[in-house]
Amino acid sequence: MSELQLLENFLNKYKEITAIYSQERINSKEFNVFNLINQIYGIGETKHSRFIAFLLNPVSEHGQGKLFLNEFLRLLNIKIDEDSIWTVTAEKDNIDILLKASYPAKSTIIIENKSNWAVDQNNQLYR
Repeated sequence: MSELQLLENFLNKYKEITAIYSQERINSKEFNVFNLINQIYGIGETKHSRFIAFLLNPVSEHGQGKLFLNEFLRLLNIKIDEDSIWTVTAEKDNIDILLKASYPAKSTIIIENKSNWAVDQNNQLYR
């Protein structure tokens, strides 16, 4: 086999392995970044809430503006108004994450975050 054929075989095998690896990554529904963070840093629910709130908050230092918030709203099938002014808080008054739109229409989204295999408590949402 010539050097050119060896190189072609190598490149073809590389493409095949890369395609399989990419497909496995796409299909991996079991991966959860918060489980990974917990395994490495041992963080609990309150830090998870703060992390999620950081991403959803359009004025956070991540520099992405409303990108994460708008995608979250899209996943919930909530109409997105680009002029909306949102405030996001975490771990305040027994609410894990609170999203409030104050303009032009008032909206409120409350997120009860469960992580690290936490279970619901009696009357938790009522409180």
